[in-house]
Amino acid sequence: MRILKFGGTSVRDAERIAVVSGIVRQATRREPVAVVVSALAGVTGRLVALAAAAADPESGEAAEATLDELTERHLAAAAEVAEGEAREALVARLQEILRQLRDVARGAVLVGECTPRTRDRILATGELASAELVAARLCRDGVNAQALDARQLVVTDDRHGGALAFLDLTRSRIRRHFQRLGEEASVPIQVITGFLGATRDGATTTLGRGGSDYTAALFGGALDAAAIEIWTDVDGVMSADPRRVPSAVSRRRLSFEELMELAHFGAKVVYPPTVQPARAAGIPLLIRNTLHPEHPGTEVRDGISGSSATQPLAGVTSTGPVSVYRLEGPGMVGIPGFAGRLFQALAQCDVSVILITQASSEHSISFATAPGLTERVLRCVHREFERERLGGALYDLAVDEDVCVVAAVGEGMAERPGIAARLFASLRQARVNVRAIAQGSSERNISTVVARADETIALRAIHDAFFAPTLPRRRSQPAPAPLRVYLAGVGGVGSSVLDLLERLPSPLALCGVADSRRLLLAGDGDHPLLLSRHTLASELDARGAPGGGAALADHLVAHSAELGEDGSACVLVDCSASPELARRHPDLLRAGCSVVTANKLGIAGDAELAEALRPYFDPSEETRSVYRDEATVGAGLPILSTLHELELSGDRIVRIEGVFSGTLAFVLAALRRGRALSEVVHEAHAAGYTEPDPRADLSGEDVARKLLVLARHLGERCRPQDVEVEPLVHGDDLEGSLDEFWAALPAHDDALRQRLEATAQRGRALAYLASWNRSDGRARVSLQEVDPDHPAAGLRGTDNLFVFVTERCPGGLTIQGPGAGTEVTAGAVFSDLLRVAGEVLEVAPGGASS
Repeated sequence: MRILKFGGTSVRDAERIAVVSGIVRQATRREPVAVVVSALAGVTGRLVALAAAAADPESGEAAEATLDELTERHLAAAAEVAEGEAREALVARLQEILRQLRDVARGAVLVGECTPRTRDRILATGELASAELVAARLCRDGVNAQALDARQLVVTDDRHGGALAFLDLTRSRIRRHFQRLGEEASVPIQVITGFLGATRDGATTTLGRGGSDYTAALFGGALDAAAIEIWTDVDGVMSADPRRVPSAVSRRRLSFEELMELAHFGAKVVYPPTVQPARAAGIPLLIRNTLHPEHPGTEVRDGISGSSATQPLAGVTSTGPVSVYRLEGPGMVGIPGFAGRLFQALAQCDVSVILITQASSEHSISFATAPGLTERVLRCVHREFERERLGGALYDLAVDEDVCVVAAVGEGMAERPGIAARLFASLRQARVNVRAIAQGSSERNISTVVARADETIALRAIHDAFFAPTLPRRRSQPAPAPLRVYLAGVGGVGSSVLDLLERLPSPLALCGVADSRRLLLAGDGDHPLLLSRHTLASELDARGAPGGGAALADHLVAHSAELGEDGSACVLVDCSASPELARRHPDLLRAGCSVVTANKLGIAGDAELAEALRPYFDPSEETRSVYRDEATVGAGLPILSTLHELELSGDRIVRIEGVFSGTLAFVLAALRRGRALSEVVHEAHAAGYTEPDPRADLSGEDVARKLLVLARHLGERCRPQDVEVEPLVHGDDLEGSLDEFWAALPAHDDALRQRLEATAQRGRALAYLASWNRSDGRARVSLQEVDPDHPAAGLRGTDNLFVFVTERCPGGLTIQGPGAGTEVTAGAVFSDLLRVAGEVLEVAPGGASS
């Protein structure tokens, strides 16, 4: 017997359910199987919203609309998964399930309350309907199958929303059920509802986070299954989050301990506590990809490891944001009981601690918790240690809220000298400051607390230190020629790119630099330029020639052929805001010089310029040089790469929306805290969050350009005038010199403050939103009111929010993270540079092939 569990993304719609049916049919040829299913992707979220609406007598219409939406979605799926009389029978079963949901929800609306028990009954609908749909598709494909309501077999306590099973009673019921099935002439495959159980008196319960995995583990343990397969939408457990670390690889095997450590710090493929019944029974887990079933995925069992003598790590992961607290004072030294009192107080306040570290001097203890608990933590700790604080033995609890935990995990780290040194050396080279460190005595985990803005940089640095491939080269094989880098624009982003070129090993050779007035080139036969932000100005003064970005472009166009005679290739890195240089991008590309840019004025410029660039950024085109502009949208977030990967996979993006300006997100968040517009814009400009001229942000022009970049990468011929733009700041003050603008900006403080206050009085929030619809080409950028639970209302710092609504993901695929700042933007530029090195060096004229 083998248990196959399919998550929500695996049963998203009728098309995915057909894929699931094929996987199950293939598995049945080897051995008997039972199937566990989650609700269709997004359905549980809609049911949660329904439960919330049902608790509010004023939300009856919203509840009815959600009920109609859920009914329409499931009946539409039924029309595709079954045929003829089987379809009629399936529709009848689904209508009964949905009728019961409607009755429960309407009852809750009438009484104005949705109890935890009622909420569980509402949430159960998703799995009940999904099991019917999957069983029907299997029957259509010639497999005898039937839906099994797990509430008949899984007996739990009455902790609604997170119930635990009575293992012995549940095990005996499951075994009796399958024994009776075995007596039938033709044993139907059981398609079991995940996530669900029932109390002894029959009340519906849900099993909490990872509940469907828990169901699979319960059935696998009871039936002595050979394995439990968890089918999801990734190739098993990765060595890091591939959205943050593009070089992440799938791990072929992990121990349960490694899985638990990785999951604790952010890896979300499996929630380990839910699979404990399988581990206790010695049953391995296989984590597989529904969309890539030929991939072996990841095997998880005791007695094996994802690390080895040559690879000490199983993976690198992170969790954040978190809040880190520090309790310290002279009265802690040598006094027993402080740690016990601290953690007992936190437990009594229902606060779970993520990470703990203590100085050997016993002078301080640091610990981390989930965000949003600061007031509760401060209150309970200060209450517990009030006497010590008043006496000066302890200081007030210090808190740092803008941090995250980055953890390296692997059984192979134990008793291996040098692992920690290698890890911290990688962070030092990446200039990531470590605020706290924790390592368990098992040596299975090294955890570091870093600034949230450094999360991606830290993940990539550690991952590259342990997972970067080292390929042997034959003695006769020449070293690969470098990629010659010419940097235009040495402001905040350009200077940070210089720092990365200086400290990170790569096949990149800096051969030229230009600011707005001067140009410095490596001479014939010279070594690459060795520059940093600290030496750049003096070098340009001493050795620079008159010119600038345009002069650098002229040089590259004139000399591109001879620059590649040694097998190298060249790339212009445009970190300027120069429209003149942006207009030269097509000339450079035609001459064979690639372009990596953070300058939006090319791809988001006039339509003719964008069309000239199209062959060089379109992944379906093969060209000698390439145009890479990930940094033009979302700073360091993988926006354009995700967009192209979705389309290349056969999906189609139908709508893009969200908050595309980290600058304006930062400004609005500060305004909601009562600060003045002019003060916050000055601060954002000083921090490097704004464009060089902040009027590009406040006018909405920069967000409009990002919309154009996205649309043009999708092949649309949008023009700048096609974007409807409402500025954040209105008036003629946006004209004139920059000094005049700064002088006039305080006059706008009151108008925006009053609008924010009026919006808050209505219980809503302001967000600067952008949207683009593929169907009609409408593009809009404006300041809009949103509900307080809207994702845009809760953005922190400079976070951006991008939502891709696609044919496969009608509920939207969301990417969120820091969207402004010189360091994160420079990181995106550097990643594009490395990508270009891999793309063009092998095809450069005369280049040596690897």
